[in-house]
Amino acid sequence: EINISLANFIVVTNQSYKEYLIKKYKIADDKFFIVRNAPELDNRLEIPSDEKLKKGKSSLLVFFGMMGEDDGVDVILKSCNYLIKEKNFSDFYCCLIGPDNIERSPFIGELKKMHKELSLEENVKFTGYLSWDEIHSYLNTADIGLSPDLFTLQNNISTMIKIMEYMSHGLPILSFSLKENKYSAGEAALYCDSFDYKEYAEKIVYMLNDKNILKEKAKIGLERYRGTFNWENSKVNLVSLYSNFK
Repeated sequence: EINISLANFIVVTNQSYKEYLIKKYKIADDKFFIVRNAPELDNRLEIPSDEKLKKGKSSLLVFFGMMGEDDGVDVILKSCNYLIKEKNFSDFYCCLIGPDNIERSPFIGELKKMHKELSLEENVKFTGYLSWDEIHSYLNTADIGLSPDLFTLQNNISTMIKIMEYMSHGLPILSFSLKENKYSAGEAALYCDSFDYKEYAEKIVYMLNDKNILKEKAKIGLERYRGTFNWENSKVNLVSLYSNFK
């Protein structure tokens, strides 16, 4: 609180954090600079997709990010198990991309234990660390980008970089209904209101069965990335901040 009150300027990653700090600490609006975390405009879409990543299945689901207790990866595991055992739907492969060691992801042990107990080896894979070219290939191949972040105060107002990454690959998104996720993804995502793995699973099938929805949300995501949510736009505010220190 002391640091914030004495600061000449405050950098935040989105409007939600700005609103939160203004309300909590009564800080003047003109102290804030919003510098959004966003992907660069680069050649990511030129990285070839690879149908072999689907392991013979019709569809590929991808999660890309940290795998902490509030990141909802357990929701993905439960949803996949529900689809296979309750809905008799197994024509999908799901890849969980991100740190799979205890040091970076302390919750990973619980997730891998659940993965084994639910016998999901044929449909769900933890990839561990991948190169950026490999990540781009997965995201260019996938049918849906999964963003099942659970409701916490921090998650609700945080910008999830995986949302930006999904949009930058024209990847339709399935997310829970969090304030900042809805601002970031807009109509590029389909949302679940209940934070329940069964609803999440049902929405996966719904999206996979409607190619028009997938195509529409892919187009919207790419437009949001190219027009707004990219580093070329974000760095303008950062440069503007630095200009105050001449």
